[in-house]
Amino acid sequence: MRLSIVIVGLLAACGSTDTAGTSACKRIGSLCGAAFDDSDVRECSEDWTKVRKAVGAESADKFAACTREANSCGEALGCAVGVLGKLGQDFERGFEKMMGDKPGGSLFAANEPLPAECKRADDVCAPDEPFARDKCRDMVGNLKSDPATLGELTSCYARANNCYELEKCTTNMWFKLH
Repeated sequence: MRLSIVIVGLLAACGSTDTAGTSACKRIGSLCGAAFDDSDVRECSEDWTKVRKAVGAESADKFAACTREANSCGEALGCAVGVLGKLGQDFERGFEKMMGDKPGGSLFAANEPLPAECKRADDVCAPDEPFARDKCRDMVGNLKSDPATLGELTSCYARANNCYELEKCTTNMWFKLH
C-alpha cells in the first residue's frame, strides 16, 4: 500500500480545497517520501474539507500548522494522528452523555480514590491522563493476593519521575506476569 493512500486515509477518517489543506497534504508527502501526483493532492485536499468539518476550524488549523513545522515523516504523521485524537475526545464526551452516570467526568476515571499504591500517579500525571491511574488501579486490585509482586510494582511506582514511567511500571509488570 502506498504511503500516500495511508495519509489520505488518515485525513479522510477524521476532509476545502483550501491552501492549508493542500499545503498539509504536500508537506506530509514530501516528508514521507510519497510521490503525490496531482490526483493524490486533489483527493487529499478534498478530504481536508471533511477534516475541518469533523474537528472544527481551530483543530484543523492547528494540524496544518503542526504539519508545516514538522521536520520528519513521523512528526508529520503524529500531527495527523493528533487531529484524530480530537475526534476521540468528542466521542468520549458523547459516550458519557449517553451513559448519564458520570457527566463531565472522564469515562475511564473512577470516582473512588486511588489505592495507596497508586498515589504517585497524582504527583506525576496530569489530571487529564486517566489511563495511567486506571491501569494502576486495576493492576493493584489484581495483585492484592500477591504481596511480593505488589511490593515490586509499588517500588517501581515510587521511582517513577513522570506519568510515562509510571505507566511503564504497570506495562512491564503485565508482561512479566503473562
